[in-house]
Amino acid sequence: MEVGRPITWRSGLRTRYNPKSRIGQGAIAVAPWISVVLICMGFSMLDPYLVLRPGVSVDLPDPVDLVGQPADFVLVVLSVQTAGRTREEHVYFDDERYRISDPARLSALTVKLAGKADETPGRRLFIESDRNVPHGTIMQIMGAARQAGWKRVALATKGLP
Repeated sequence: MEVGRPITWRSGLRTRYNPKSRIGQGAIAVAPWISVVLICMGFSMLDPYLVLRPGVSVDLPDPVDLVGQPADFVLVVLSVQTAGRTREEHVYFDDERYRISDPARLSALTVKLAGKADETPGRRLFIESDRNVPHGTIMQIMGAARQAGWKRVALATKGLP
């Protein structure tokens, strides 16, 4: 540049400053990809909480004590309202439904429970029952499980928050 000549925008300042020669230029180009990776990681970590599992919602009673045990086999008992405004209890075990009001289905449940008890001795049977299921029905199912050979039968409750 010539001495005594003023520096103008077009004459020299703009031609001497090259923004692509900056050291931080590479970090600016990577920043959007870092954001994409962080968003993908967030979705993958939250995925189990965002996906709804198919099935029936069972309203379990609140726990009395804090001791928990691992579940081996689960038997679900629901109280279903029928068309005549009456309630009947359904038991779901090993992908089959059993109506407690039908004695033939209750004996079929006992046979199925006996088969599972013979296959896996020493395992635990958990009964998850809805809050609306009468206590007598739960005792009837526990008696059928004991008769089928289950030595360890437990009632499930809600998990603590």
